[in-house]
Amino acid sequence: MNYRADHIETVKQLAAMRLASLDTSHRARVALLEEQLDQASDGRIKRMKEGQIDAAERDFERRSTELGRVAEQAEIVAEAAVLGALVVQEA
Repeated sequence: MNYRADHIETVKQLAAMRLASLDTSHRARVALLEEQLDQASDGRIKRMKEGQIDAAERDFERRSTELGRVAEQAEIVAEAAVLGALVVQEA
């Protein structure tokens, strides 16, 4: 059994599911903001909605990049957790 390969595959699958979820929620968020932008008549409200759409796009890009990085860096790392000696005595 190749635990490392299994772990990497599991992490990649989880990242893909999270990315799909992020994409769905992002599309819904932007659609709502665009609808609100279309309905706005005040110039200040329109600028605010445009800023919110831009922020949503930046947030989506940042979070997608993070998820891609997680999938690429899936590794099992072994390192010492405890240093010392264990002494076993018969009671």
